[in-house]
Amino acid sequence: MDFLNLQGGTVTQGRMGELKGWLDVHEGELRDTAPEGTEYIGTYVAVFTSEKDAGAVFTVMRMDSYGAMDRIAASPGSRFGELVNELIEFFDQSATAPTSSILLKALTDATLWGES
Repeated sequence: MDFLNLQGGTVTQGRMGELKGWLDVHEGELRDTAPEGTEYIGTYVAVFTSEKDAGAVFTVMRMDSYGAMDRIAASPGSRFGELVNELIEFFDQSATAPTSSILLKALTDATLWGES
């Protein structure tokens, strides 16, 4: 299977440049320490979108199975978990800040209901 997990959020006012600098230093380590069956693809800023409440910055992970989500969830004490926690600190955690969570599954792996 092949999944893409997109986590969208709003970077705290005035911290976008700081986040960019942090990513310049740590993106390679995020890739290298991702749990088995997962791949850190990158962190992206939306150039344009029709979504009003999705956030402007998206972290994208590729996963090989639903079980990969469990491996990510079980990694808070790992170096990957530490880096993710540092990354999250750049985002506005208030209840009103736009956020989103999207899990995409490859259409070639999807079960299609109602198709003949």
